[in-house]
Amino acid sequence: MRLRGGKVVNVGDNTLHVRLAGIDAPECAHWGKEAQFHGEESKEWLRSRLEGQFVKVKLLRRDQYERVVGRTWVRRWWGGWGDLGLEMVQRGMACVYEGSYGAEFGGMEDKYRKAEKAAKKLRVGMWKHGGTFSGESPAELKRKYKEVAEAKES
Repeated sequence: MRLRGGKVVNVGDNTLHVRLAGIDAPECAHWGKEAQFHGEESKEWLRSRLEGQFVKVKLLRRDQYERVVGRTWVRRWWGGWGDLGLEMVQRGMACVYEGSYGAEFGGMEDKYRKAEKAAKKLRVGMWKHGGTFSGESPAELKRKYKEVAEAKES
């Protein structure tokens, strides 16, 4: 189910791919590319957080891969709705999106940046090894793969 113009719309058996606005999680191994540090942990945390939950998505736009970019909320166990992107950043499961193409934050950029700073200070999730995590940030890894692909083409 998703909200559309204030109404609940059933998406049935269809899959709606949503890119969480304003965040960038470590990459898992895919399409012949190596996994990034903390990628599997981040994916498993997200899976366990969403399994069996109702999710609300505010659709903001489509990205360059035609995925929906949206602010996403999940039901909290004590009631109300929590911003999933913010929760991921707070727990060190994602960092603030630094991509050069069409960053979309849905009005949350300042909160996400403050949450990332706090997560680094507390050394949670991918920041557990100090002020930075081992290896490249998700954005750096994507740039590296793009450079390798462009070199192969020339």
